[in-house]
Amino acid sequence: MDNDTGESSAKLDRLERYLASDPANRHLVTEAIDLAMRLGRLDAARKHADAAVLALPDDPFLAQRRGNVLLAQGELAEAAAVFERLRTRTDDPAVAYSLGYALFKMGAFEQARTTLEPSVSGGSAPVAMAVLLLRVLHHLGHIEEAIRMAEPYLDANASSSELLGVAALLYFDDEQFEHADRFSRASLAAGARRLEALVVQGSLAL
Repeated sequence: MDNDTGESSAKLDRLERYLASDPANRHLVTEAIDLAMRLGRLDAARKHADAAVLALPDDPFLAQRRGNVLLAQGELAEAAAVFERLRTRTDDPAVAYSLGYALFKMGAFEQARTTLEPSVSGGSAPVAMAVLLLRVLHHLGHIEEAIRMAEPYLDANASSSELLGVAALLYFDDEQFEHADRFSRASLAAGARRLEALVVQGSLAL
């Protein structure tokens, strides 16, 4: 255990002692959840998240934290239910993204599309949300639609290796091989070795 991890574990232990006498302290429980997540102690994060929503059931921020813990644990259906309820209370794009991600991982692609599309179609959503919707559309086989949706994001996010890699795969599947080559090379040049870019480069080399 390195020093940073040891110090963080000791801090989490202190937070847990404080929470034992003050379980409804929003600041302390949020810090405990986040620290447990960073340490990879998902059971501890879940314990604190569950306790938080019992102590403060009307707090959407803590409900969102609990949904994130459930995602990290792979409890996709339960996480989706949390984020679905939150959507009736907030228009925070992070909630829509998390719900869309849970649905995507569950293979509920049409539902994920319905969740994400209103935010992404205007061309100004966070790039991570756009990338997720592009992956959803790719799984649904809507390649041309995905390319049209990707274009404004590519113009505004030319250094996003993830977006460039997904775009490369879309153009490859649409048999626009020059574009596929350009975007896959740009994705790899941006630093991260994205799977989509590697697949496209490998396929083009055949």
